[in-house]
Amino acid sequence: MKKQKISAGIAALLMTLACFLLSAGGLAYYVTNYRPNAFHAQATAVARSFITAQAQATYQSNLQASARATVTANFNHTLYMQTISSQPVLNDSLSLANDPYWEQSSPPGTQCTFAKGAYHAQSSTVGHFSPCLLQTSPFSDFALQVNMTLIKGEAGGIIFHFAPTTSSADAYLFTISTGGFYSLILIHDEQLKLLTQGYNSAIYGNPNVPNQIMVITHGQTILLFVNDQLVDSASDNTLTSGAIGMFAYDTFKPTDVAFNNVQVWKL
Repeated sequence: MKKQKISAGIAALLMTLACFLLSAGGLAYYVTNYRPNAFHAQATAVARSFITAQAQATYQSNLQASARATVTANFNHTLYMQTISSQPVLNDSLSLANDPYWEQSSPPGTQCTFAKGAYHAQSSTVGHFSPCLLQTSPFSDFALQVNMTLIKGEAGGIIFHFAPTTSSADAYLFTISTGGFYSLILIHDEQLKLLTQGYNSAIYGNPNVPNQIMVITHGQTILLFVNDQLVDSASDNTLTSGAIGMFAYDTFKPTDVAFNNVQVWKL
């Protein structure tokens, strides 16, 4: 039997169909296999890049935060060491009556007096603080260190950048209270702002036990020390200059705080 010849038209049609089938098969493979795999690989690469970048950013951020903390700690330590190794502008035992450097009140309403070999700040009005100020020109950058003994009551400490206003006064108060607690308070425009507070085991919290307390101010940096230990720090430049001294604070009952061995440095 003679083989049937394929007409040119049919051959062309079969060729077109074959190309279509090949193309369809390639498209099916691309859609069902190659494209998802490629997309998955691409997504994985992007995710890995994102996670790597995020990890690197976090690492760099942590490094920068750690570096800033180290720089700050080094600055604070250097400032403290430079201060205590330099010559103070005032070195006063506060044991002599009628010391001309310090404010003294006269009865009645005595608040700042010398008694029993110490300088006393006293307050007998609930919610009232009694400042006992150094009688010199205002200080800006300075350090003040003093031994403080809470005789009765609850709180006392160092007052600085004190400036009278028409109705009250502006000041910072570094407060030590019973139980080993401390705080740094800003009084400004007759408003109170708590800058920092806390408990520290370096503080002797019982009455009649002296604590050596210290404030260093340099620009907007405020460092708080108790018994030669840095207990806290704050950054604030609301008040930049004013009188310095000590104070007693009456929270709920009359307060008497005794101070000895004060040293003052100008920075």
